[in-house]
Amino acid sequence: MFVVVSKWEALSGQWDAFEAVGHKMMALIRSWSEVEVFYNVRTGPESILSIIGYRSQADYERLVKDPNGPFEQASRETDIESVGKWIWSERGETFD
Repeated sequence: MFVVVSKWEALSGQWDAFEAVGHKMMALIRSWSEVEVFYNVRTGPESILSIIGYRSQADYERLVKDPNGPFEQASRETDIESVGKWIWSERGETFD
């Protein structure tokens, strides 16, 4: 499984809107058959870690890296960047 851990922060005073938009974004991402696991973890008063497991790196690349792909479409549809800011991401393959 290819896992991506991303840190996001709500814009100042936008936590409630960020949380509402996040629920919409989560529903869209969870609907993708290539996503095996998806969790959001609140790590501070206005920050989260988003943990998403894709079947493969190729699935991740197709869904997220394509400027016209599903992730960009979901971002535009939910307008997540009007209420939150992406801080960083780490990516890698799981292993035993």
